[in-house]
Amino acid sequence: MLVGKPLAGAVLMFLTCLLALPDVAAAQGGPAPPHIFHGFVTVDGAPPPDDTPVQAFIAGEIKGSGLVKDGHYLLAVGQGDGEAIVFTVGGVPAPETGRWEFGGATVLDLTARAGSRTLLNVMSDLILRGKLDRVFWFDNATKTWRWYFGNPALNDLNTLDSLPTGAPAWVKVTGPVTAFIGGQPYPFTCSGGNCWHLITVP
Repeated sequence: MLVGKPLAGAVLMFLTCLLALPDVAAAQGGPAPPHIFHGFVTVDGAPPPDDTPVQAFIAGEIKGSGLVKDGHYLLAVGQGDGEAIVFTVGGVPAPETGRWEFGGATVLDLTARAGSRTLLNVMSDLILRGKLDRVFWFDNATKTWRWYFGNPALNDLNTLDSLPTGAPAWVKVTGPVTAFIGGQPYPFTCSGGNCWHLITVP
């Protein structure tokens, strides 16, 4: 079916207006519409109790909060300083992450683990602040390296999901910060491109 010139022009005008929405909102000084996330949620494989808080963080700031209802959550995540979104369920980080979009809508199931030795829990302070770049750990049992990247775009590459007590691990941060690792404060420096730290996991 051929599209006549008047109809083609109308379609082009509609697409142009749609793409210009962010600029219009910015010009008018109003807030950008949120990105909606919803889905099922579990902690250690089971739905958490109703009213368990679910939160979304962008660059260490809370940008969305909601409560679990019948094993389901619904969040409106506001615009932040960046696009990468980290979610927590009852304060426990979930391995699933999101990317903020202007007026977006995404179905995303969250599967948090409350085990105290999971990497997400041990490094939760760094993760929620948006300061964790990557972690490398050598597994003596298998004689192999395992790693975790803080960038959600690299989630599929991650092979490290837990850190045993007393394990030496290389941690790279994105900037200087004093963060709690396994419940203990640790001063991370980052200057002149040297942002790596060899720590012993508490």
